[in-house]
Amino acid sequence: MDFGNDSIRTRHAWMLLAAVPFVLHSFAILPTFCPSAWGGEQSSTQPITKDPQPLLKGLQSPSYRTRRESFLQLCDRSYPVDAWLQEQSISDNRHDAALANWLLQLRRTDGPLEERLEVLNAFQSASQGDSRLLGQMVANGQWDRALEVLQILPAPIVQNILRDQGELGRLIELAWSSGQERIVPRLIDLVTPPEEKPFINRWWRDLGMPDSWQLSLPPTPSVELAKLQAAEEWDAAVQFAKSNGLELALERVLVRSGNWSLWLEEVQRPGSRLRMNGRNTLGQKLAASMLLGRNEEMRHHWNAIKDRSKGTVAGAPFSLALAFDDRETFQTAIEKADPAVAFDIYHNQLGDLKAAFAVVGLNNLEPETVRTWAQSYFRKLLATRKPNDSYPHDLLRSLLSAFHQIGEPEIETIIDGVCEQELLRDSRSAGSFLSRELLEIWRITNQRTKAVNYLRELSIRKNYPLTVLSNRILTEESPSLEEPCFEAVFGSYLIEPFLIYEYFVKKHMQGEDGTAEQAIRKAFENLNDLHEGRKPKEWNDLEPLREMVFAVRQRIGELHRDDSLFCWGIALLLQELGDPQGAIALLQESRENLNSASELANLLAKSGNMDQAAILMKQLMDSSPGNHFLFLRTADLLERSGRHSELDSLRLRELSAVHSLPLLTGLRRIDLESLEEHAATRPEMEWIAERWRRLYPDIGSRIESSWRYIIAKKHREKIPEAYEAASRNLFVRAGDGEAFQADDSRTRILLLDALPVFCLQAIHEKNLAETDRWIRMAHRIEPTQIQIPIDVLPWADEIFPKEVVDRWFDLYFQSMVQAIDAFPNDAVSLNNTAWLCALCDRNLDKAKEFADRAVAIRRDPTYLDTLAEVEFRSGRAREALELSQQCRALEPRDGQHKKQIRRFSKALTTEHE
Repeated sequence: MDFGNDSIRTRHAWMLLAAVPFVLHSFAILPTFCPSAWGGEQSSTQPITKDPQPLLKGLQSPSYRTRRESFLQLCDRSYPVDAWLQEQSISDNRHDAALANWLLQLRRTDGPLEERLEVLNAFQSASQGDSRLLGQMVANGQWDRALEVLQILPAPIVQNILRDQGELGRLIELAWSSGQERIVPRLIDLVTPPEEKPFINRWWRDLGMPDSWQLSLPPTPSVELAKLQAAEEWDAAVQFAKSNGLELALERVLVRSGNWSLWLEEVQRPGSRLRMNGRNTLGQKLAASMLLGRNEEMRHHWNAIKDRSKGTVAGAPFSLALAFDDRETFQTAIEKADPAVAFDIYHNQLGDLKAAFAVVGLNNLEPETVRTWAQSYFRKLLATRKPNDSYPHDLLRSLLSAFHQIGEPEIETIIDGVCEQELLRDSRSAGSFLSRELLEIWRITNQRTKAVNYLRELSIRKNYPLTVLSNRILTEESPSLEEPCFEAVFGSYLIEPFLIYEYFVKKHMQGEDGTAEQAIRKAFENLNDLHEGRKPKEWNDLEPLREMVFAVRQRIGELHRDDSLFCWGIALLLQELGDPQGAIALLQESRENLNSASELANLLAKSGNMDQAAILMKQLMDSSPGNHFLFLRTADLLERSGRHSELDSLRLRELSAVHSLPLLTGLRRIDLESLEEHAATRPEMEWIAERWRRLYPDIGSRIESSWRYIIAKKHREKIPEAYEAASRNLFVRAGDGEAFQADDSRTRILLLDALPVFCLQAIHEKNLAETDRWIRMAHRIEPTQIQIPIDVLPWADEIFPKEVVDRWFDLYFQSMVQAIDAFPNDAVSLNNTAWLCALCDRNLDKAKEFADRAVAIRRDPTYLDTLAEVEFRSGRAREALELSQQCRALEPRDGQHKKQIRRFSKALTTEHE
């Protein structure tokens, strides 16, 4: 079509634009073409007014004619409104400014009409919730045009498209992958609150991003305050907030800077708006006074919380009472507590099993007393269980765990017998639930052999799998009752264990001795061999495994499940069986799964194909932005393969991301302890943590605090940063209305997250009194939480006198010994006490005694591993190596045993040199 003739262009413009109604902000406009706006004849439909304000108001008129004429005149170049629109284009109101800019563009452009029409069409569609035309522009590489539409849309619509519909992350990734990263800051500018922009700008500058990576900063007091905070000019920020009446913003300044003293002054000032911010200020007052070490204030705020919680059993402050050594309040609260809550606190938190049993009316643990009690109590719990009701579920699980922990075989037999009676009585509802719980308890109390034997006999009795032996149909909507039981016993190392079992039963039913019982017994042997990383004895090679994998994948497909996780699990098994190439081949078929692709890259790297591994991880990273686990592994592989320019590009892409939700997701995904050592110590870790501190200190504060703590344990110079994060997390979460007030479990987690970091900071400052205060508080809250002394005391040994550190160790050691004295055959407590002694390098003779006793009770790989550690710490590396090799034989797929064998072997080699 020829647009060279004005009259032809005008006719087509009127015809096309008449059919493009669109919504502008909260009113409708019919956009029509103004010839003079593109060099055509001037409009004479309405006299030109001197004041443009009525025209803008006319755009909101309910009259179609008024709206139309106002729009035409604003587009007319002969109307001298450019200077006024220029002023409006820098308005504080983002939408008004964007609208003014757009009108200016319409008045100045001489571009093709089709482009204007596309913008108007996309604008109208997006205003009605349809962003397909916008997507088409992006797909065609018309980024600037798409941004033009987004900039003139009302803010709520932009927020809906980019944030609520999740388009922001997708568009950002498309921009990077298409070489249009210049678009990224402009997209982020559209949805970022003004007061957050200075922090992002400062972060980008420090990263070394191009100068064009700048978000617009309206000249408002809140933005000026944010600039001061971004520069960490805290005193100036406080004064600015006070002088400009930004009281709620002042609170954010004080939290970011950790100025707890001034926060307390402000919140306690008469008329302070901080009292009305919708948060639990009482909890935050307590947290702030704890951080400042103000004991009198702490007691005052603790008493206020006690008064508020009176009569609210669900929110009884058990952990706070223990923290402040208020035994009277604790005792009063525990006596009123729900039995499940009280039992959990005594059993799992305080390690007092006798008190836990007393809560449920069992003061005498004579076998016949236990039998009578269990028959009545278990049946009552199961009878009251309802769907989605956690009370009997949680209490029954705790009871089973406690009975199997005390190490009394006769009582264990009684409890197991009572459970079996209930299973026979009601096998489909409560029974299936109970069987899962019983099997799970056996597994976690290191009685897996017992669980395997029980499930095998249960399968013989019940004809499991019912799909094979009773013609029951298994569908996606109708899962089997027995499937969760197989997950409980074999799910640690096998994916889809029930379908594997089903395959083996079918295969053995087709054999010469095809009875159901024989097929089940052989299937269990095969399944257990694979779970433990062994080839079944009747297999001469791995061809039967390949046949099984093929059949099970077909079955997974029939059930409309994803087989990628199954393939990943089999690939790990193939590595154990000495076939890494088979593992690689299988993973290459199912690399869509994150685990599969990551493991494939790991195998390629191990086999020397570093380039292939790096390329695969880079592709995986492109499809999984914001995943910090992948980011660190990919960065490591790129560096090791010499791809430095790609590494630099990846760093900028990942670290410049500032959209909070993907960051939070990525931080949750990562487990630093599971990363390879060379990846876990990479410098990018510090950058990721720093981004959280500077950009989003309130969002996901617990995750950042945990991240900093793990870094600090590896790098002691990072302890102050970990302390700042833990302090901020304690303060922020103390105000969420749950912790410190309504939910004691959250309070316990919050305190135990913070206290070990506080201990490390006090040690770092060589402050003996503060270290003592935090260690004793942590011990009162959970005296059997041995990870805290294991993390803290080795560092304390380097700073404080040995006799002082010995007293802290004895706090935990004596608590553990009390649990052993109460139940001498408690293998779990024996093992944990030995582990505590070994890793704190104390009482090694007692550690040897306890570890030997635990192994004598049950020769479990976990207990043998502890004994190996004790032997090694006692200077007997050869004995330690022999024990770890036994662990490896019993549990070949556990990485801990492989690591210990390497460690002990290296020590022996060093001894001989």
